Amino acid sequence: MPERPIVAIHPRGPAVEFEDVSIAYGTHVAVDGVTATLQPGTIVGLLGPNGAGKTTLLKALVGVLAPARGAVRLHGMAPAEAWHHVSYLPQHEQINWEFPVSVLDVALMGRVRALGWLSAPRAADRQSAMEALERVGMAGYARRQIGQLSRGQRQRVLLARALAQSGDVVILDEPLAGVDTTTQDAVLRLLGDLRDQGALVLMSTHDLSAAATRCDRLLCLNRRLVAFGPPPTVFVPDVLRATYGSTVAVLDARMVVYDAAR
Repeated sequence: MPERPIVAIHPRGPAVEFEDVSIAYGTHVAVDGVTATLQPGTIVGLLGPNGAGKTTLLKALVGVLAPARGAVRLHGMAPAEAWHHVSYLPQHEQINWEFPVSVLDVALMGRVRALGWLSAPRAADRQSAMEALERVGMAGYARRQIGQLSRGQRQRVLLARALAQSGDVVILDEPLAGVDTTTQDAVLRLLGDLRDQGALVLMSTHDLSAAATRCDRLLCLNRRLVAFGPPPTVFVPDVLRATYGSTVAVLDARMVVYDAAR
């Protein structure tokens, strides 16, 4: 049988629009006046130092935070109306890995929004979850407790949960952080598959080498939008230093050294 698409693809048009978006925590403005349009069928790398507002912007996109000014739209809709378009992978540190659930249970959590909180998973949901685990190479661990997994394996399980949501806007917050090379390569290959199927993949990352070579567009953020465009126009000294300050050294057009410890 032909392999089923990883995501459900919806009509064309902008996948995500940020229109003069500002987000604040009390009196602290975390994101200030961001405007950008993200198209389907692209991998967009969201770049910036810690504290630049990357996670804040992603949380506004999934509807966790509301802008103090401006608008966020997914396929022309507000985030609360467009939840069925979104697959979301949060940061590894935001998960309680001591919770006694299996790998399959975590993948099935990706089906909760479609099912409702009080509905039991159907056979089709279990199949979708297992297919997602197969995609990330974790089907053989389906009955393993998540606390027994390595960091790289846990990240793959989180990605499977996101895939089980079947959204065409795939949002990943630091999916490459702290994982081994094998896991990183597997994640990047899968993100390429999603892009090729027509999904928008929006990924925050500190891995500038991966961003330079695997992303179609880069959005550089340091509270304000510094630059948005293809890697050759963004990976230039002036843009990178405006984004990271003195923490970045440009070696050539494709490779940079970034001091994440600042």
